[in-house]
Amino acid sequence: LLVRGALHALDRDTPMGSDPVRILDPAAGAGVFLLTAFRHLVERRWRQAGIRPDTKVLREILYGQLAGFDINEAALRFAALGLYLISIELD
Repeated sequence: LLVRGALHALDRDTPMGSDPVRILDPAAGAGVFLLTAFRHLVERRWRQAGIRPDTKVLREILYGQLAGFDINEAALRFAALGLYLISIELD
């Protein structure tokens, strides 16, 4: 709910062609916030371009627009795995 609300406000206030949105999760944990944000950013790019994002675009979003950190290395690995799996699903 938090991610959708924040990004919905961003969609309302920011033109689609402006600079890419960047998401930082300073307490990533298992990555639920980042996973939801990734889905939203892919959807946003799809609406903007009018075509489904390909592998290159998905990687641009994943590596250029999402960042997270946590003190628990196992949680970070779990978050990375989740992002990897969702990128495969979306591809």
